[in-house]
Amino acid sequence: MEEWLPAGLFFFCVAVLEGAVAVALLTATSSRVERTAICLSLGTLALWLTSRTVGLPIGPMSGHPEPVGRADAVASALELTTALVLLRTTVVPKAIPWGPSSYLRAALIMAAVTASTTLGVTSEHGRLHTPPDLTPAVPPQARSR
Repeated sequence: MEEWLPAGLFFFCVAVLEGAVAVALLTATSSRVERTAICLSLGTLALWLTSRTVGLPIGPMSGHPEPVGRADAVASALELTTALVLLRTTVVPKAIPWGPSSYLRAALIMAAVTASTTLGVTSEHGRLHTPPDLTPAVPPQARSR
């Protein structure tokens, strides 16, 4: 599988940054770290949505939407889940009290995250549509020469 090198390097940097933010969330939770994680998750999600709907304005497939794969759809859903959970704890921490039903919801969300991650990672070619054909059109008479 061939990918555009600058895009690969960009997403490698995003992955390293998200890993560092995850470690910071686990070790030194602060509202600044939570806001950083929210922005990073929503930014990654916005980039994915753009690349799958209208296409990115740069790169070899500029202006052409990329196909939606199962793994990247699941990863984007997890980005959204991360942002929503952190928004709930950061923006409205006291608005909804935590009770037994909240812990049950949290357990169900974790089960859904685990199941969807497993599904996304184990799919080989779970594409929802095929990429556009970017080969130049060749008139029939030119092919016979």
